[in-house]
Amino acid sequence: MKQVLSFLFTLAALQSFCQQRILVKLSNGDLYSLNVPNCSSKFIGSTNHGFGDISFTSDGRLWGIENLQLFQIDTTTANVTLVGTTGLDAVSLVELNDSTLLMESHQDLYGVHVRDASSYYIGHIGYQAAGDLTWYDNDLYLTASGQLIKIVLNNTQTQVISAAPVNSLSNPIPTCEGSATGYFQNNYNAILGFSGQNVYKICPIDGSYTLICPSIVPDGISGGATLRLPVQVPLPVTCDKPTAVFSNVTAGICDGETLDGHSLAGTYTDTFVAQNGADSIRTLTLQKFPAFSINIIDSIGDNEDYKLPSGELVHSPGVYKSTLKTVNDCDSIINTTLLLKAGSICSIKPPKVFTPNGDEINDEWVIAKPYCIKLILVDVYNRWGGLVYHSDNYQNDWNGKYNDKPLPDATYYYVIRILYSDNTFKTLTGNVIILR
Repeated sequence: MKQVLSFLFTLAALQSFCQQRILVKLSNGDLYSLNVPNCSSKFIGSTNHGFGDISFTSDGRLWGIENLQLFQIDTTTANVTLVGTTGLDAVSLVELNDSTLLMESHQDLYGVHVRDASSYYIGHIGYQAAGDLTWYDNDLYLTASGQLIKIVLNNTQTQVISAAPVNSLSNPIPTCEGSATGYFQNNYNAILGFSGQNVYKICPIDGSYTLICPSIVPDGISGGATLRLPVQVPLPVTCDKPTAVFSNVTAGICDGETLDGHSLAGTYTDTFVAQNGADSIRTLTLQKFPAFSINIIDSIGDNEDYKLPSGELVHSPGVYKSTLKTVNDCDSIINTTLLLKAGSICSIKPPKVFTPNGDEINDEWVIAKPYCIKLILVDVYNRWGGLVYHSDNYQNDWNGKYNDKPLPDATYYYVIRILYSDNTFKTLTGNVIILR
């Protein structure tokens, strides 16, 4: 898709250009406004001066330089007013702020006050303008003979830090007697070079260029002006923004989940901003899978195993919760209620006698506990009603002792409380004989 004919590049450049105020001065002294998207121009008036260059200050006033003198130019009539003598032989001019312009003269950079045309030295550039000065983001650019020079100033813009060409003479740019910085919608800003009657789009990264408007005015352009554009964030590192990536995605979420901030079913268009400018545009079709629960009622008998939907084995009546994953990877809840089968007996039969004599045979009072019983609580009394044993959770560990001393052979009386799996209680009483 990126391999298109060369004239389509020009068409794309024009379509992405956003209209901004651009004024140019022709070699014959006429002042024109340009509509670059339409490659058209409009005559404003004749200045009757052969200005070397023109420039706005940031407050929208227009200025021109000719024969060491600074003039103010009316942007509606092209009438001019002499401000004063700069003392500088220059053909390039650009704004610094509301009150100051910058110009190059004999490879040096100067500031010029618009109130009286007085000038001051800023620093040495090492290159002479063959055209114009223009701002691109935080740096100044100079069109020299076949080269675009990047000039870096200090933070207060009172000193030249460096000046170097962005392209080699083996790959020259057109000789541009005027330049400005243009805003291109959906793309990075670019330098507009005015060469003869033509307008070029020039990349400040490497000096590559494209002719975008041939013969836009009836005579050669000798100077151009536009207001300084805001600094781009982040600063460009390539001539053009990388092409945005478009994708269509279908996804699903479970109840209670979100995807990139979306919690409801629907179609969403999301833009993911990348550091290199290649934004990703995604169309998301989102489905929502509801949570569901199932209730199962079944039965279980004494000493039976029951396999729950989760695969777990249980052995007694009760309510059990199983969490399973559906084919959509969402949780489903299955509640299983197990009842005791009709005819099943859920009871215990405490032994009537045990022989705690240390022969490891029948030394403990062992009560068989079926699955349907959760807990057995035991109290044992002697014949006078004295408590000789107590357990809140009997584990078949009574060995016929009281306070760690063997009880005498006799009949003892128990009270057993049984907690069933359905959380009901039953009390059982009886007697047990200790016989050694």
